[in-house]
Amino acid sequence: MDTSNGDGRRALGAALDVLESAKEVLFDSVEQVRMGSWHRGRVVLVGDAAWCVTLYAGMGASSGMAGADLLGTMLARHPGSVTRALAEWERQLRPSIGYLQGNGRQMRSLFVPATRFEVARRKVMVRMSKLPVTSPLFLRWRTKGKAARMKNTDFSHPGFAPTA
Repeated sequence: MDTSNGDGRRALGAALDVLESAKEVLFDSVEQVRMGSWHRGRVVLVGDAAWCVTLYAGMGASSGMAGADLLGTMLARHPGSVTRALAEWERQLRPSIGYLQGNGRQMRSLFVPATRFEVARRKVMVRMSKLPVTSPLFLRWRTKGKAARMKNTDFSHPGFAPTA
C-alpha cells in the first residue's frame, strides 16, 4: 500500500478492501465515561456505568466496589435525606475518580501509542526500566508515586489510613 503521496483516501480504500476480504475481524474500543452527575433523583450509577476509568488505569473493579461501599456509608449517615447522602457521596468520591480517569488517559499512550513520539517514548521507557542505573528509579516511581499510593488507599473513606 503506497501512502507516500500523503493521500489518505488511497490508504483508507486499501484498508477497506483488505477488511472486506478478511476471514476474521477484531475491532476493539476503550472508552471512558465522564458524567456531570452520577445520580438523578433516586437513580444512581456506580462503577463503570458512572465513571469507567478504563483498563489503562486499572482500578475499575476497585473503584466500583469503593463507590458502592461509600454510597452505603453515606445513605447510613444521612437516613433522612437521600438527596444529601447522594450529594455527599459524589463530593467525597469525585476527586479520587477524577485522578484515576486522568491516570487512565495518561497511561493510554503506553498501552496503545498513537504517534511516533509516543512509540519512541515507550521504547525508551522500556529500555531504561531494564538498565541497572535507571531501573531503581522506575521501580520507585511505580511503588512510591501517587498512582501507587492510590492503589493502596481506601479512597472511598479518605479519612482512613492507607491499607497494607
